[in-house]
Amino acid sequence: NPSGGQKNTAIGNYSLDAITSGNQNIAIGHYAGSSITESSQSVAIGVDALKTLSTGARSIAIGYEALKTNTGGVNTAIGWMSMNNEGAGQNNVAIGDTTMQQTENANENVVVGNYAGYGDSSGAPSNSGNYNTAIGHAAMRYWKQGHSNTALGYGAYHGTSNTANGNKNISIGWQAGNNLTSGSNNVVIGSADVTATGDSQLSISDGDGGVTWLTGTSAGVVNIPGSLTVAGSAVGGASALNGLTDVI
Repeated sequence: NPSGGQKNTAIGNYSLDAITSGNQNIAIGHYAGSSITESSQSVAIGVDALKTLSTGARSIAIGYEALKTNTGGVNTAIGWMSMNNEGAGQNNVAIGDTTMQQTENANENVVVGNYAGYGDSSGAPSNSGNYNTAIGHAAMRYWKQGHSNTALGYGAYHGTSNTANGNKNISIGWQAGNNLTSGSNNVVIGSADVTATGDSQLSISDGDGGVTWLTGTSAGVVNIPGSLTVAGSAVGGASALNGLTDVI
């Protein structure tokens, strides 16, 4: 047990080296949790894991340099260099190699998958967005300043290197919405591309984007590229049915 605090466990050179009143921490590895003074109930496993945190509590950092520069606390980072440049961000979950590696001051995000939510590829972490969910290998990889986005699938909402992305997009499927840049409020299911900078677009396609069943515009207009077959009855006002005469 290091000097100061109670029920702390430290294994490795300089691990929990600065602790004063923090309790119930576990640090394993060279410089793991080495700046913790008052933080309690944190876990740091790996060289330089949770190295900078001083007072923020209840963080879990597992992996080389996981949460290395974070000062916020209440984060979970598991993976090689996961969240290692994340500054004051809080309430994030990042699991996988280099997840959220180049984000900064991001809050309340969930990122799972190697290279998912990697961040700003310029090498200089920028203030990143909040409330994003990215699950899948390289999902939302080049994430810069966008908030409230949802990306589910391999390479979904992948983004463009060193380019700010939009907000409140939903991308589901293999490489779904991977060409989007500054566009916001889009829904993309399947792999067909939409306009990179467009807003409030809808696209529903098959897994490789070869067949598109449905598209929609910001004006609320829904388009069916092919034909529409109605097995039962179509119910609605006359204005709602006028456009169906040519396809039924």
